[in-house]
Amino acid sequence: LVKAISQLNPVAVEMLVLRYEHNYSDAEIAKLIGKSRGVVAVTLYRARARLKKLLTASSSGENHEAK
Repeated sequence: LVKAISQLNPVAVEMLVLRYEHNYSDAEIAKLIGKSRGVVAVTLYRARARLKKLLTASSSGENHEAK
């Protein structure tokens, strides 16, 4: 998981931490980092999708970086 997270954009990681570690809403995250709620929602969606892809590739034994 840590390896997969390290492959994400730092802003996306920050948003994921705020959402899942601190339980902030999209609106609260947007206010904290100075982005719109829509940008936060899309970034979180894409980050979760990328994590899923990276973790699926990792668990299936694939040895290349998922994109």
